[in-house]
Amino acid sequence: MNREKRTLIRNKPFLENWFVFLSLITLPLLTGCNKTDDFEDLELLTKKNWHLTSRTQGGVDITNDCDLDDILLFEDATKFNYEDGVLNCFENDLNKVGDTWKIIDDLTVLRMKYKFSGEGRGSVVEYWKIIELSETSLIIEDALAEDNDQIPEIRTYLN
Repeated sequence: MNREKRTLIRNKPFLENWFVFLSLITLPLLTGCNKTDDFEDLELLTKKNWHLTSRTQGGVDITNDCDLDDILLFEDATKFNYEDGVLNCFENDLNKVGDTWKIIDDLTVLRMKYKFSGEGRGSVVEYWKIIELSETSLIIEDALAEDNDQIPEIRTYLN
């Protein structure tokens, strides 16, 4: 019985070291996921009403009147709001509500998660490459279109 106690006592430092090792590996994964705080242009993007002013695809203007009342607002480094406006482009438009966002791919792509309410509940994630960001202008391009053999849509927002 004394021998078992010695074995357990000898293994205790090993278990403590193993726990510390796992903690050191896991902690950066849990805390380092949101790189949005590192985005140096965060103040340019947040707390502004970005009004959609144009949509183009392959150099062709595809903007509809119903698009021109859409507003995008990045509230802080994780939450955003999307207002579809009064004019709906489709009769049965679902209520699309902005949820969370973060910046990925070396701080060049916006990952935006929307939730839908009403009859068709669910969510969708969109990826938009930042083409231009200034005090008054935000231009983004569909980051997944080319991977899906599509022509990317470009959206211009002004505040």
